[in-house]
Amino acid sequence: MRYDDWMDQERESRPRKRRPSFLTRLLMRLLLMVVGALVVMWAYKQISIQAVQELTNISTEAQQRMRDKAAKPVQEPIKHDEAIKQFQQQQKAELAKRQERREIAWRQFFTPAPECLRDATVECANAYIRAKRKFDEQYRD
Repeated sequence: MRYDDWMDQERESRPRKRRPSFLTRLLMRLLLMVVGALVVMWAYKQISIQAVQELTNISTEAQQRMRDKAAKPVQEPIKHDEAIKQFQQQQKAELAKRQERREIAWRQFFTPAPECLRDATVECANAYIRAKRKFDEQYRD
């Protein structure tokens, strides 16, 4: 027996596979398309849920940042205004001390003549002006 004959016998001894009918093949393809569509829809739904969660988180964080920013400006100007007032008060106090020291130094520097205390004359005014100019040139705080 030759090989070809033997193969022919083998093929004939096996039950012949029947090809599915047109309707069966159509239904199988339809079933695969439906399953594929369901998988795509499920994946789309999962992606949508994840996107909504991320947007919710971002929105919550943004709202929290806005609340924090809204709370800060109310507190900062108060602190800023208080600091300005305190600085102004310190400046006024320092200026008053300087003026007091300058006045004490002027009294020590210039004592008017007894005649000038009695009568205000042009000569007394000129002496006062010359002394004041000299004092202003020499005085350093």
